[in-house]
Amino acid sequence: MSLMLLLVNLERILVSLMLLLVNLMFLLVSLEQILVNLERILVSLMLLLVSLERILVKHRNEHAFFHCHYDAS
Repeated sequence: MSLMLLLVNLERILVSLMLLLVNLMFLLVSLEQILVNLERILVSLMLLLVSLERILVKHRNEHAFFHCHYDAS
């Protein structure tokens, strides 16, 4: 009788461990999705910074040209 109780308890422990592993798997998948989304955000920010840099360089070059033009006259 006590062996049967021991086996039942062992089965419950194993089932609990299995459920824990499944939950950990879902957690890891969620963390992976978060990291992928963070990577996308960082890429978007990088592209935004590149665009801003191009705008600033264009703006600087336009003003440098006009400034030199005014100095020449």
